[in-house]
Amino acid sequence: VMGSLKANGISFYLAVLGEQYEIMPQVFDQAKEAFKDEIVAWGFQADVKDYRAWLSKGTVVISCAIQENFGISVMEAVARGCFPLLPDRLSYPELIPQAYKPQVIYPDESGLTDRLAQILDSPGQFDSARQNLARHAAGFSWKNQVKQWDIMLSRI
Repeated sequence: VMGSLKANGISFYLAVLGEQYEIMPQVFDQAKEAFKDEIVAWGFQADVKDYRAWLSKGTVVISCAIQENFGISVMEAVARGCFPLLPDRLSYPELIPQAYKPQVIYPDESGLTDRLAQILDSPGQFDSARQNLARHAAGFSWKNQVKQWDIMLSRI
């Protein structure tokens, strides 16, 4: 997807954040070389403040995950104002309000490419959705969930 956008002259920057494990798919090394001019951050951010600062600078968060239990890193980015582009699988459709699913949930690689190109071309048109989705994602934070958990646990 990113290669297609770059080949079509669509400008973007990448912050590829997360832990790196001993076994890492070669695609990451290939991407690091192919997008060396677009990469502004790469890898694990030891200080949570740095991690959150990168999320706050973002416009879009993308997942192509084939295994995900909840999508916490995606929801962290959404809560910081990133517009999500998520596959139509796993827990992702459940995390997004129905009104935003047509914009957020992509069916395939072509759909992801088209939606990302649209956002990168005119990011301002998504500002209202980004704000509404950020408020929605903030509802999953521990400070907003703790009261509900306390009530459920006290009932048990």
